Amino acid sequence: MENHQLSSDNPMILEIRELLEKSRKNIAQQVNTELLTTYWNIGQIRSLSSKASSAQSMENSP
Repeated sequence: MENHQLSSDNPMILEIRELLEKSRKNIAQQVNTELLTTYWNIGQIRSLSSKASSAQSMENSP
């Protein structure tokens, strides 16, 4: 039976660690992009709602 060392200097462990770190960074970037898009869309909705409300109040002014 082979003795596989799972020490931190094992090349296989280092490669796996790199893959996991890269995946975590990619996931964080995807989440940030999705949040940015969501908040931008919320801003658009609020802006359009505010403009519509403002236009409606101008129409109802004497």
